[in-house]
Amino acid sequence: MPQLVIHNREEDWEIELGHRTRIGRVLENDVCLQDVNISRYHAEIIYTDGGYLFKDMESSNGSYIKDLRITERPLANGDTVRVGKTTLTFIEDLTDTTPAGLVRIASNPISERAIQDRMKVGVESVFTPANLISDDMNWREDYEKLRLGNELLQHVGLQHDLAGTLENITGKLLEIFPADRCAILLLDSETDKLAPMAVKVLPGVPKHMSISESILEEVHRTHSALFVADVAADERFSQSASILVQGLHSVLCAPIIYNNHFFGVIHLDSQKSAMVFSRKDLQLITSLVAHVATIIANTKLLQSIEQEAKEKVQLERLLPPSVMQKISSGELKLEKKGGKLKEITILFADIRGFTNMAHYASATDVVEMLNEYFELVVSIVFQYGGTVDKFIGDEVMVLFDALTDVECPADRAVKCAFHMHGALDLFNRERKSRGEKPIEIGVGINTGDAVVGVIGSSQAMQYTCIGDTVNIAARLTSMAEPKQTIISEETFKNMKQKPKHSKLPQVTLKGIDRPAQLYSVWEQITDTTRHDCV
Repeated sequence: MPQLVIHNREEDWEIELGHRTRIGRVLENDVCLQDVNISRYHAEIIYTDGGYLFKDMESSNGSYIKDLRITERPLANGDTVRVGKTTLTFIEDLTDTTPAGLVRIASNPISERAIQDRMKVGVESVFTPANLISDDMNWREDYEKLRLGNELLQHVGLQHDLAGTLENITGKLLEIFPADRCAILLLDSETDKLAPMAVKVLPGVPKHMSISESILEEVHRTHSALFVADVAADERFSQSASILVQGLHSVLCAPIIYNNHFFGVIHLDSQKSAMVFSRKDLQLITSLVAHVATIIANTKLLQSIEQEAKEKVQLERLLPPSVMQKISSGELKLEKKGGKLKEITILFADIRGFTNMAHYASATDVVEMLNEYFELVVSIVFQYGGTVDKFIGDEVMVLFDALTDVECPADRAVKCAFHMHGALDLFNRERKSRGEKPIEIGVGINTGDAVVGVIGSSQAMQYTCIGDTVNIAARLTSMAEPKQTIISEETFKNMKQKPKHSKLPQVTLKGIDRPAQLYSVWEQITDTTRHDCV
């Protein structure tokens, strides 16, 4: 249903609009505003066949849209009406039914007198020691806590999906407590703010919730569960509690704490009566949040283990077994964030004529061919201590000396390229015997400084490198003919064993302020001196 967002200097909240919504200063109104500039019965919003209509009830100080006094006005999405010191914004589009769309944290102050009871969570045991139990009632209460806690654990179970877990928890809590709505908010580690993660609402109850920021802050600060009631319904108090103007009468809010770590809060509310919750409910929620915290902690742990397993499988595909063994043993660690400047050698290998090959072959044949090719190439890369950075279509990017300090990284990269060309000659004999076109690659190699580290988001990270050194290696690859390896002058200078080579005409490359000297190299060692590079 459409919504009315109410904002003044002290607080803000929202209500769902029915067929008739009355606005004024006295309690009989649907929106009660404590402002001397507002009449007792100030205005109303009526649903008609054509939409919603705002109608001023001949108030003393009037109603305004953009400083223009109105008596009657059809409302469009986003229209804001000013009455006294309060603004009323009409929101027609409520299509966002995600927890973030259903829950709004509002700056509604809650006075201390509205807090009927509170109870500490996560410090003292909620169960009475056996030697202190004086009557059967204590046994019954503790048994009920255990029974419902066990029921909650069985109902929810251990799931891989945190969102599904939280949704099941909210549903079960509405069965246990006399509430109309339940929301679970978890602390976002990046923003350090509570974010709605799951919402459950009973049929016939407005789905959109406004949760008091004051209550959330109090629960977080004190690690205590709170029972907040509509004190304005009590004749002893004035008609000023903001919980009433939200259409609420009772709120039960408790922190989710595990090993003294604050995960978030459970928020239950009711529109039935001020005393729908009791001290027994407060005691029960402090017991159940411990079970909820355990479920959330275990779900997060399961997700973490699964993510680590996926990352390990991915690393095993990209890293040499010797490097993977060091990571698994803890001898080598991949930092989750940040990078460092390091001199590395980068190799790109690209299939020549791949676009034409793919055009005349089926998608299945292309994928099968690439998988065979990459299987061969990766096995060779690992033999020379290289790290597969990524696959880019038919191209593979390989790093040497990025993760571990290997001897002669430039030599290893060049010899790796020679091995690739040689292995493809044998590979192509089999392809030709099957009537398939041969695969020939062009290789580019460059050496220089690059920023090496983990790049990406918390959901998808990759160990890679960035910088001009990478870009130059990629450009050399695009220049290479089939079966050709082109290396930069920096790579040539860094090689301990010089291969057979020829100087290419100097070229101007983007990112280099002077003409670059390149070399075409092939497998024939001219220096017969032994080196332990590979």
